[in-house]
Amino acid sequence: MQGHLDHVEQGLRPAPGIVDSTRPNVTTDPDGTTRRDRRRPGSPHDRPGRHGRMKVRGSSTMDAPRSAVFAAICDPDALLGVIPGCREIEKVGDTEYRGRISLRLPGVVGTYRTVVRLVESDPPLYGRLEGELDGTLGTLTGSATFRLAESGTGTRIDYDGQAVIGGPLARLDARFAEGLAGSLIRQGLHNLDARLTADPSAGGSSDHGNTTREMPA
Repeated sequence: MQGHLDHVEQGLRPAPGIVDSTRPNVTTDPDGTTRRDRRRPGSPHDRPGRHGRMKVRGSSTMDAPRSAVFAAICDPDALLGVIPGCREIEKVGDTEYRGRISLRLPGVVGTYRTVVRLVESDPPLYGRLEGELDGTLGTLTGSATFRLAESGTGTRIDYDGQAVIGGPLARLDARFAEGLAGSLIRQGLHNLDARLTADPSAGGSSDHGNTTREMPA
C-alpha cells in the first residue's frame, strides 16, 4: 500500500525545473529535490523596468479641428504654454526643437535640456517624433508617434511612445515612470485643448525663425 502511495505522490510532482503552482516560489531540481526561491516579490530581480525602458500609450479628444491641433503641436509658442514645466523652447529649422524643462515631481526633480525632432509627418493626420532629454538625474532617449482623426466636430489624438532611461533615473520602477510620463502627457494635451478652445488660431504661428521663447520669470 505504501509503495502505491509513493508511486502516486511521485506522479504528482512537477517536472524537473518547473515551479510548483500550488507552492509559490518552490522549484523542483533535476534530481527531484525541491528548493524555495527566497527572493521577495518586488525585489530588484523581479521589478519590471530594471533595464531602464518604458512605454506610454493613450488617446485624447479635443474640440479643435485636426488642422489646428497639428499646427499647435508644431508651434513653439503653443508648446511653451502647454508642456508642463517648459521654461524655454527654440525652433531650430523646420523640424527640430530645443528646450528646457523644470520638473518638481517625486523622483525627477531637476532641470532638463531637451531636443525633439519631427522625423516623419503627414499633416494633419500623422507625425513621428524622436528626442532626447538630459539632466543631472539622467537621460531619456525615445520616439513617439501620434495620429489625428476627426471626432465629430473635434479631433481624437492617439499617441504611442517608448524610451530608454539612463543614469539615476533608470532606478525608477517602470510602472512609476510610465505613470508619471502618462500624467504629464495628459496634462499637456488638456492644456493644449484649453488653449485652442480659448483661441482657435493659437497654433497658427507664422514665425519660422530660430527665435527662443522663454516663460516669464
